Amino acid sequence: MTEEKKGEKSFSLVEILLAMSLLALIVLIFSNTSSRSSVLTKRARATSKAMWLAKGVMSEVEYYSSFLPLAEMKTKIKDQRFKGKLENLCSTKQMGTCDYKYKLTIQPWKLDLMSALLKKFAGEDDSKNNAMVDMIKKEIKSKLGSELLYYAHVEVSWKEGIKNRSVDLSYLLTKQKELDNLIASLSTKKKS
Repeated sequence: MTEEKKGEKSFSLVEILLAMSLLALIVLIFSNTSSRSSVLTKRARATSKAMWLAKGVMSEVEYYSSFLPLAEMKTKIKDQRFKGKLENLCSTKQMGTCDYKYKLTIQPWKLDLMSALLKKFAGEDDSKNNAMVDMIKKEIKSKLGSELLYYAHVEVSWKEGIKNRSVDLSYLLTKQKELDNLIASLSTKKKS
């Protein structure tokens, strides 16, 4: 047996086990945090890619809205796969396929914009102003139609394990071409 010298102390078995347990707990927490961060990074990458794809769909909608009448664009597309340039953005080198799908809805916005804008102009009890507001509404409707604004909504979805994830993007379309033509015709009438 070894003899203890006076003034020297050593660690007991309980102290060593306690220190090892504490060290193991710290390593376990660190490894769990590290693996969780890699999962969150992967999810953020997938969400970012889905948002880029949604923006790609919306840029096509915006492009077509610049020269097509909005009434022709009224549509509902469900579970559509990406094609063309967006498919190249979507697919990965490892998988080779695109696991993202999208739903696109373009429909008239049901807000009566003219009533909202002209409400302050017309008083509740002033029939003269109400008649003028009705005349303005009728004139705008004859020039631009009853649906001034359209609402475009795209939802890009993908599977992540057993869960379905998705991102949404909305856009408000105006009859910009018709508005520009109306403003140009009004300014031409003023000049003559």
